[in-house]
Amino acid sequence: REPRVAGSYQIESNRLFFSGDIPPIDQVNAKLEFTETGIRVDNGTALAIGGPAVVNIGTEGGVVTIAASGRADLDAFRRQGSDHFWLQYLRGSAAWRGSIVLKHNLTDYSFESDLQGIGSTLPVPLAKAPAEAIPARFERRALGPDADRLEFGYGKELTFVLERRRSGGDLTPARGVLALNVPATLPESGLAIVGNTPAVN
Repeated sequence: REPRVAGSYQIESNRLFFSGDIPPIDQVNAKLEFTETGIRVDNGTALAIGGPAVVNIGTEGGVVTIAASGRADLDAFRRQGSDHFWLQYLRGSAAWRGSIVLKHNLTDYSFESDLQGIGSTLPVPLAKAPAEAIPARFERRALGPDADRLEFGYGKELTFVLERRRSGGDLTPARGVLALNVPATLPESGLAIVGNTPAVN
């Protein structure tokens, strides 16, 4: 049937904030189209993680999906005042892509990159030269309104999985595992480190 409510709104040079651990995106320029059943953005532009990005938003069955891709410039991101401690060990830029899914007041997201163009002086096995391409992926899955699971994968060398549960007003670690060259299996509680690696710094 034809929508009973429809319209559009032009977003110009705005800042978009997300809940949780996702950094805000700046200089958002997009045409937002809406009906009573959802919203849509096609090929909006923005500045994310220090570099240009393209954003698309769609709604289906009450689920909002934000798909984005761009090129992160970590040197520019650091100059913008980001206080993430790990930025001091990284230089350069790399292509990335990701998605954010909003469903029933829960948020899932995932981001991935081959990191080619970024140099790292983090300890082994996270150290790398800019020319190296190593697939990296970070994702968050809601386990309900009061729990989530974070997972970071770096090539075949490292996987880190952390489950958090709400304590008071904040999500705090409940159990996790750091796995080096072996499958990541969560312990019953606490933090486990397992692996098989020739060197760890």
